[in-house]
Amino acid sequence: MRELNSTDISNVSGGAFSFSDYGQSLGLAIGNAVSSKVAEAASLLGKGIGNIFECKFIDAVNNMSTGIRGIISWAKSR
Repeated sequence: MRELNSTDISNVSGGAFSFSDYGQSLGLAIGNAVSSKVAEAASLLGKGIGNIFECKFIDAVNNMSTGIRGIISWAKSR
């Protein structure tokens, strides 16, 4: 059996899959379906939701609040 290198350790511990990256991509896709102007805000909201699953609560609050403010701003401007 061989010793794990840093790439192997990262992959095993979830480094190859990030909930925040997945949430950001999903939010961007949904945002683009609604409007290109809301896509960035939706991606931040999705990233914040992904941060919750990664237990990065401060980042989650920051990203989600920025995303929600962006979506509300977009909705008011319509």
